[in-house]
Amino acid sequence: AYAKAYNVDAGWILAGTGRGPGETKITKRERLPSSHLIEVGKECYTAIGRYDATFSMGPGSLIADHPEPLGFYLIETQWLRTISKAAPENLAAVRVGGDSMERTFFDGDWVLIDKTQTRVTREGIYALRVGDDAWVKRLSLNLRKRLVRVISDNKLYESDELPEDDLSIIGRVISLVARRVP
Repeated sequence: AYAKAYNVDAGWILAGTGRGPGETKITKRERLPSSHLIEVGKECYTAIGRYDATFSMGPGSLIADHPEPLGFYLIETQWLRTISKAAPENLAAVRVGGDSMERTFFDGDWVLIDKTQTRVTREGIYALRVGDDAWVKRLSLNLRKRLVRVISDNKLYESDELPEDDLSIIGRVISLVARRVP
């Protein structure tokens, strides 16, 4: 209904392809830049890249170093600014897989990562790399031992402590974007 009312293609609203307001047809190869702001009615939305990278909530998964977005999630700009001050190109929506973070996240959920938060300054949920593996885990600092505690929210999994130098923080998970319905 929005697409028809504002004379745009539904693909432009959902994935950044098609025809936007006052535009001619866009080819499928062209995408909206991730920093593009979109107005629908009186509301402003920010297009956040949606990446084909599944972050494991269990033993880890491989991800590409510089993946291209599959499409975009449109997130209300006003709400987005209440949870992050990062520029849209420093935000990413990624899928999580596994069950080690259950009760917080479930297999197939999409989360929003703020890639400007690359240090563990407080306890929280982070996207991280350990070697070639990519995880989403709750992290807390053990300042006395200079270790990072890697915590699974699912009590069936044990926590671990790693030296800070053994992991690379990709960003802090700041929101659930979409939940998969079983």
